[in-house]
Amino acid sequence: MRLLSPAVRSAIKARLPRGLNVGNPIVQLLLNDGRSTRLGLVNFPSFLAPAQGVDYRYTVSVFDEDGRETGSTVVDVPRYGATEVELAEVFAERLPAMGMLAVSIRPARFLSLRDRHLGRIRPHFFTLFSSPGMESVGLVHPQTHLNAPAAPERRWLSNLLIDASAVERVELFQVNPGRVPVDTEAFLHGAQGTVLARSSARIPARGTRRVVFELKPFAAEHPSVSVGLHGLAAANGKPILFLHFRDGSFTCCHA
Repeated sequence: MRLLSPAVRSAIKARLPRGLNVGNPIVQLLLNDGRSTRLGLVNFPSFLAPAQGVDYRYTVSVFDEDGRETGSTVVDVPRYGATEVELAEVFAERLPAMGMLAVSIRPARFLSLRDRHLGRIRPHFFTLFSSPGMESVGLVHPQTHLNAPAAPERRWLSNLLIDASAVERVELFQVNPGRVPVDTEAFLHGAQGTVLARSSARIPARGTRRVVFELKPFAAEHPSVSVGLHGLAAANGKPILFLHFRDGSFTCCHA
């Protein structure tokens, strides 16, 4: 069968009801190990098309570190609205200590036509990780989507230089949004190009991996270090890094 041209496909999508023109769920790390995880959800389509704004709803699903789905919930966000979701309050005992969350978005009325001119809508949210008393926080955006293909041969090196005299340890998290396990290696990289430490593992489908690199053994000879991966669970599946400082505080970022 002859394939439709991109122009024809775009024209068809522009006429679809909104519920038929939404993107894949977007994934992110979740932590419930003394650190809390909060999501900031916004009805952003209504701000992009205020005259045609409609109510939207997000579905949030959580997976444990072995890739098992442990719970799901629906959060309604009215037009021009926003809400914060604290995962521990919503999921309680169903929330694992570590894992992955997947967030999808759809209109409250599946057949809505009002904002279809915006094209394909994908979830967008920010994730806030914090210590119990909010002394330490880190805010990150998601990078990849559920069922994204893996990049098992890709070698990636962060351009973030970490001050080994200030940072006590680096905690690295990877999530695997795909349907199959992925073999990966995380490594600690010295400024002179030397691999100082490495850790290999297989991340199960929908699973999560944690690696810790202590920096004290290398601080004298390597005042600045970085991290890298060989084998990514998704093409844009860079890890989330937590930098733990000597005073007990932390921050986090995309590597």
